[in-house]
Amino acid sequence: MKKFLPFLLLCFSLGGLAACDDSDKIRRNAATQENINTPQQTEIVLKDRLQQWFGSWRGAEEGSSLSIGKSGDGYGIVITKAGKEERYLGVGVAGQMKIRFRRNDQEEFLRLGTGRDSGVAALAGQAYCLIVQTGEAYCRDKI
Repeated sequence: MKKFLPFLLLCFSLGGLAACDDSDKIRRNAATQENINTPQQTEIVLKDRLQQWFGSWRGAEEGSSLSIGKSGDGYGIVITKAGKEERYLGVGVAGQMKIRFRRNDQEEFLRLGTGRDSGVAALAGQAYCLIVQTGEAYCRDKI
């Protein structure tokens, strides 16, 4: 108990025991996974999560951005670099948290990661980024 007491005091000083306990979050995620029984239910959950990506994301270069929104059965993607807008139509990747689109005759994917995952030094401290490929990512403060 004496070894555990300093830990408890630290947790309470950081905003309560919840600050040091992710078990509730883990239980909720597990419960969500248990309630997904069919491929159709999985796709509905993935679509809901991909909708959290809607809106604007900032790139590392000044004036660069990425915007995502609904477009028919897919996703409209607008990438702006050096004042030039490029528009793409993307689709969700079955069973994965990715959006697939074609750019310059190549298949590209948007995936969620951190600034560190992106390989862009200027974004290294960012927590929420959509990564197109190593060296190209767009970030924002929250999902």
